[in-house]
Amino acid sequence: MAIKLRTRLLLFLIPPLVFIMMASTVAQYFLSVRQAGSAFDQALNDAAVALSQEVEIDNGRGSLALSEETARLLRSDSIDDIYFSVRGPKGEWIAGDEGLPPFGGAVPANRSRFYDDKVYERNVRVAAISTSCGAGRCQIQVAQTLNKRRKLANDIVLGTLLPQLVAGAVVIAIIWFGVGRALGPLERLCGIIDRRSPRDLGQIDVAAAPDEIRSLVTALNALFERLREAGAAQQRFISTAAHQLRTPLAGLKAAAELALLEPVSAGVRQRLEQIDHAAARASRLASQLLALARSVPEAHLVDPMAAVNLKQLVEDQIDEWMRMAIPKNIDLGFELSDAVITGEAVLLREMMRNLVHNALEYSPAKAKVTVRCGVRDGHCFLEVEDNGPGIAPAYREKAFEPFVRLPGTPGTGSGLGLAIAREVAAAHGAGIAIGNPAQGEGTLVRVSFA
Repeated sequence: MAIKLRTRLLLFLIPPLVFIMMASTVAQYFLSVRQAGSAFDQALNDAAVALSQEVEIDNGRGSLALSEETARLLRSDSIDDIYFSVRGPKGEWIAGDEGLPPFGGAVPANRSRFYDDKVYERNVRVAAISTSCGAGRCQIQVAQTLNKRRKLANDIVLGTLLPQLVAGAVVIAIIWFGVGRALGPLERLCGIIDRRSPRDLGQIDVAAAPDEIRSLVTALNALFERLREAGAAQQRFISTAAHQLRTPLAGLKAAAELALLEPVSAGVRQRLEQIDHAAARASRLASQLLALARSVPEAHLVDPMAAVNLKQLVEDQIDEWMRMAIPKNIDLGFELSDAVITGEAVLLREMMRNLVHNALEYSPAKAKVTVRCGVRDGHCFLEVEDNGPGIAPAYREKAFEPFVRLPGTPGTGSGLGLAIAREVAAAHGAGIAIGNPAQGEGTLVRVSFA
């Protein structure tokens, strides 16, 4: 499945941005927690240093000269519990909380040790220092539970994550709208091309296009120019072919008609009539083939469209159609109102000719054929209705295919009439459909223009 350019750009920009913001948030979190932990450790170390200054030597034994008020101040904390202990050179407990385990090793002088431990099954952070204690050194420990540290970590998460989420949302929105705005000229170019009809091959203004897509616009203009040249060449070929085909066929038919005026035997007359009929059929087939070639979009790209009144086109062909209807005693009627559309008169006239010819050709003698045009529900329309044998619903779509003659169809048609009508209708943005007349019998072909 093709991916739109906007989607490609967003997939290229947003995931790396999200990853960078997540990595930045995690790094900022750990950095902040580490800095906050160092501050808490320093406070524990200060408390341990303060305790070390209260250690006294009496008869070679250490003791802690700590008043109750000082001990109360040391332990005063509304969030965490604080423990401390003083141990002698041999690890013997001197003062404080005996349940605080000793540091598992010697603490160098003027150095502090920070580590995690447990006191009474509670996780704590411990600061341990040593101080001179007679001939040896005493060990002082101050421990604190982790409630404030956890609370600070949660505050850091919220304080870091929320701003990053807001900033990320803002940046993504800016990227989203920025990419859309940057692609605006390209989308406008697509809209200009999409709104064009297949016949509009005018040049696109290169100067109005951004520098990044000017090469694309130039290439499109070159393509349009080649299409115009190809369309013109095909039109010239069609015109030449029409002349080259119709002239000898018309000559053959005229020669056959003149020969029929001469006194000839019955067998020769029969052959001449067959030649005359074949020439007429070949002439119509050639005209239909050329009309079909002209009706496809590639063949009429260069033909200008103009305002055309369907009523006038019908009236221009009434005499021709009456000459076809009179031999079969067909009641050919017209219900015409003004219906002005933008189109190509030659193609529309050929479409009408084929629809009416089909109705006259395939309707029995003394049938009724009606041609209508006008405006209905705000849309121009053309209808050809007959009370002939009709077309079964199952075959109506297939009837529009070239060279398709439905089973049991009378007449000598080539199966191109409805195919030409559909191509001409499509070239004019119109819809064509086969339905049932109001009386229920026969065929109603309706062309609805947008």
